[in-house]
Amino acid sequence: MHWGVPAVLDRIVKANIGWQPTIQVLYGELDIFDPDYLADPRLSRVLPRSLIDWYRTSEGQTYRNNVASALFAGEKDPEAAANKARTHYAPYLSRNRNATRYLAARNARFLFGTDTPSSPTYANPPGLNGWMEMKRQIEAGLTAAQLFKAATLSNAAVLGLEREVGSVQAGRIANLLLLRKNPAETVDAYDEIVTVI
Repeated sequence: MHWGVPAVLDRIVKANIGWQPTIQVLYGELDIFDPDYLADPRLSRVLPRSLIDWYRTSEGQTYRNNVASALFAGEKDPEAAANKARTHYAPYLSRNRNATRYLAARNARFLFGTDTPSSPTYANPPGLNGWMEMKRQIEAGLTAAQLFKAATLSNAAVLGLEREVGSVQAGRIANLLLLRKNPAETVDAYDEIVTVI
């Protein structure tokens, strides 16, 4: 029997199968070809300056060069490699966003994760990568409420831990982020963490 993509996605919704998009990981693979990536000021909030500087060295660029060699026959010109990388990753990013948008519109069971570390790349730094994944999922069509549920209740339930974590209740384990805005209303709430408990 042949199943088209919408039919498979409809079966995922109907069976309540968890969908974890991990969109950012693909952008991280693409970002190693962005010559300006290591100048992104967000990196200095999550990585030591000495590590960022090391990533600029020939040794720090080993993974990038290996990927370029495998995918682009060792393209040396940075702009040409960046263009080839965008072309190479475009269909994967498009399929992921489209499937995520389709499932979000049907209120599928989303799970939150980042696929970090996916490879020895510097472009998917832990912590920052999760925040970037949130932004990518919103861009792909999830609502802030769907994303919040995915990162809390849904993840706990799929792991069989919903009686221990995933919601704020007496007797449960919780790491709390106190935010200035409601994360079920806007993903920008995560930009203003007041404190962590």
